[in-house]
Amino acid sequence: VFVDTPGFDDTYRSDRDILHTIAGWLEKKYRGKVKLRGIIYTHRITDNRMSGSVCKNLDILARVCGDKAAGGAWLVTTMWDKRRTRTLQRTGHRSRRRDF
Repeated sequence: VFVDTPGFDDTYRSDRDILHTIAGWLEKKYRGKVKLRGIIYTHRITDNRMSGSVCKNLDILARVCGDKAAGGAWLVTTMWDKRRTRTLQRTGHRSRRRDF
């Protein structure tokens, strides 16, 4: 089963509410003998830095997983196609500036 959970740092829901929703779902599955095998945390490659909210999210993930299960958590970057476009745009912009 692959589950897409609500993300933290939501406009309308608090992180506490989102964590409660995820924890409730996990508890229900665990009681039904369904065991979590891994977590994939996605992060946009287009973000220049790991913002405070992203670091907070990773800290929450680490506390939820614990040290024993940390090997089953993966940080995966997304939007690589956008990164390439931005890099090409910057390169093109620099080359045009040299023409002046």
